[in-house]
Amino acid sequence: NKVSVTYPGRSKRVLRNLTLEIRRGSCYVVYSPNGGGKTTFLRLLEGACEYEGSVMVDGIELSDMNSVQYRKQYLAAVLQELNLFHGSVLDNVRIANQSAHVFEIEEALKKVGFNLPGKEKLPLDLQVGERGLELSGGQRQRVSLARAFIRHEAKLLLVDEPTSALDDESAQRVIDELCRIAERGDKTIIIATHDQRFRQLKQFQVLELANGRIVSN
Repeated sequence: NKVSVTYPGRSKRVLRNLTLEIRRGSCYVVYSPNGGGKTTFLRLLEGACEYEGSVMVDGIELSDMNSVQYRKQYLAAVLQELNLFHGSVLDNVRIANQSAHVFEIEEALKKVGFNLPGKEKLPLDLQVGERGLELSGGQRQRVSLARAFIRHEAKLLLVDEPTSALDDESAQRVIDELCRIAERGDKTIIIATHDQRFRQLKQFQVLELANGRIVSN
């Protein structure tokens, strides 16, 4: 309610007096011009930036919640900084769900376009390197998406530019999986993107931001 965000050292507000009710299980795709505030909007919901105003989560002010517990209890996120670590593909996906069976992880990788007949292979034991630097940008993005897809207990899925580094076929697979998750209705999904294909999806409401303000909802 009336939420504003200003980054340290800057005088201009990145988000300005936003008021929006996001109901549990609702799904939004957020568009804005570059610098219009969509990535900051996701960071706000992630609990990663200070704000003025009020952000209520299940009746509790976000800034009053323990950030580690909030992210553990609520979040699955694929944001601009893809947090891969030194280890295997299996390690990097399974960290989202330690009880996930190898078969489930393999299925998640197929949903983002890996290991399909005649398609790119990504062995589970492949070492990704520190911050995933042994992988290409598109591979890092898809591993991060697969990780988010197996985090079943998360109530809120935040995704920033999910198709930006992907070929058309992989992008469509990711879009299809996001639609399937949306149709289940057990997660709130917020996607920030420039990809116009999301506008056509009946599962998502479109939210337009410009200069840090909601201009269309």
